[in-house]
Amino acid sequence: MFGQRFATSEISSNTVTFQFAVNTAATGSGEKKAAFPLNLYGQNGTSVTINWGDGSIETLTPADYAAADSTASVHEYASAGEYTVTATSGSWETIYLLSCYVDGAITSANNANLPVYVWRRTLTAVESPLPPVKGVKKLAAVDATAMTESDDDLGYLFHRCEKMTSIPANTFVLCSHITVLTAIFYHCSLMTTIPAGLLDPLVNAVDLSQFFRYWIALTSVPEGLFDKCVNVVNMQETFRYCQTLETIPEGLFRYNTLVTNMLGMFRVCNMLKNFKLCIGSPSVNTVSDFIVNASNVTRIVCVPANSTTYTTFNSYKNSSNNIIVSTDLDDCIQVEYDGIWQFTVDTEATASGEKKAAIPLNLYGQNGVELTVDWGDNTTSRLTPSDYTSSDSTASVHEYAAAGEYTITIACNDWENTYFYATDYNISELTNKNASLYYFKRTLTSIDAKLPKISGAYYLDDNVIDPYHDDDFSDLFFNCSKLVSIPAGMFDDNPDVTSFYECFCNCSSLASIPADLFNKNIAATDFTYCFICFSNNSSLSNFTLNIGSSIVVSVSDFVNLKSGAVRTINVPANSTTYTTFSNEAASLGLTIVGV
Repeated sequence: MFGQRFATSEISSNTVTFQFAVNTAATGSGEKKAAFPLNLYGQNGTSVTINWGDGSIETLTPADYAAADSTASVHEYASAGEYTVTATSGSWETIYLLSCYVDGAITSANNANLPVYVWRRTLTAVESPLPPVKGVKKLAAVDATAMTESDDDLGYLFHRCEKMTSIPANTFVLCSHITVLTAIFYHCSLMTTIPAGLLDPLVNAVDLSQFFRYWIALTSVPEGLFDKCVNVVNMQETFRYCQTLETIPEGLFRYNTLVTNMLGMFRVCNMLKNFKLCIGSPSVNTVSDFIVNASNVTRIVCVPANSTTYTTFNSYKNSSNNIIVSTDLDDCIQVEYDGIWQFTVDTEATASGEKKAAIPLNLYGQNGVELTVDWGDNTTSRLTPSDYTSSDSTASVHEYAAAGEYTITIACNDWENTYFYATDYNISELTNKNASLYYFKRTLTSIDAKLPKISGAYYLDDNVIDPYHDDDFSDLFFNCSKLVSIPAGMFDDNPDVTSFYECFCNCSSLASIPADLFNKNIAATDFTYCFICFSNNSSLSNFTLNIGSSIVVSVSDFVNLKSGAVRTINVPANSTTYTTFSNEAASLGLTIVGV
């Protein structure tokens, strides 16, 4: 029921196969060789099975490697041509690949490291995600025999793979642990396109320097390329020598708030003329050779006001590069919203004189998500993940000039990656734990619009290890004792939710519920304590409710028993849900109808 936040990017010890394409004609006349840049020397307990695509399959172990170079990772074909190679292992997380960080081509077949030489000469395409390797063994020179192991590092892995023409969008989906990717694709000169979402898994990357350097056929950059790379610090020469690059997205660096080095970012990008660029980091201190000089161009760089970045770019700008430095960072990007959510509060419900309300959404770690909040008093707030430094944030709390009723409207650009605060703490416990939930629960009087599709709940509990509970609406409105109304179809856009445990528990002022409230929630299994008030002060009397799920297994104390109340629940006939509700019907005063 509780999903892992970055489950798709976690390292797994399960068997993983890496697939790539080669053209052995590229190795030189008569060579007919391909290679995988692998060295298992000293890596006891590991093995890799390679299918070379010509019927040859071999399993390599540390015993096959005696030094930095080994022909064990090189294969010679009977005839030159195109082949698909697969490398399979169940111990990638302890394995290092080979890379070489010397800025120069390996030109001789007699070079001391034959696997690296052949890999660079023959690779034409990466066809699957990279395996979750431990890192790389770096060669200090093209003729080196000494290797330096570097954990969480893929630097220079594809350096000068000059025949490579494609990589998949999910190249790094198993590599969220990687922190250093210096020059990983440097001089892959036939690459023309960056797949959208390519860098999304690299949430821990700190060094993306020279990443796309010398992609001389690249003409554009996809929106949101670096949005998830919120920990990157070094972006030196990331696009240097992308000589045909003509356009860049306005928000390319909007969320990279830790970057300090942007030296040579677009150096020798001769076709890049006009642009408006948002830089979210306040700490950029190096921008020498940021862009090639040009005349009759408009180049606006939006940066944080009163920041090191502002000072740095202000010193760099001149009549030759024609950069204009602006501090209108918040207005730099026109956010496209995908829906709103609306609710009403009564600030009289808070403690005397406080006049505060709050939104129950947590953006902590939700990179790329933005909210605009209309507080209903002619003021608005724009919130991003940078406004949240922990599970609580005063950015979610608003103080009004006068106590009263206000309708709050929230617009979001990415509801599906947004989490709703949830907890079963009492109101008094929240005063020192979560200001957002404290004021939301104290003031909420009505929910005025159905909830957009969200990820689930961010669960506030001292004993919870992973607070991100996907597809779980447990305790969402727990202890919202002033809540009097909820809209029809409120949960329609969240059909995958599995649990409504205590969802409206202790909502003692709620006197009616829409009949179709749970009609679309076909994955729901748990409605335990959904509407109960533990003080037995519920206002909920007569109702008809349609339950769409046929797999409900728990409805204990669904609602308080109330004498004389007429309560009908329509459920799928001959289903687990019918049996579950029927078993509780007498104790809760319910009539169960199979439909």
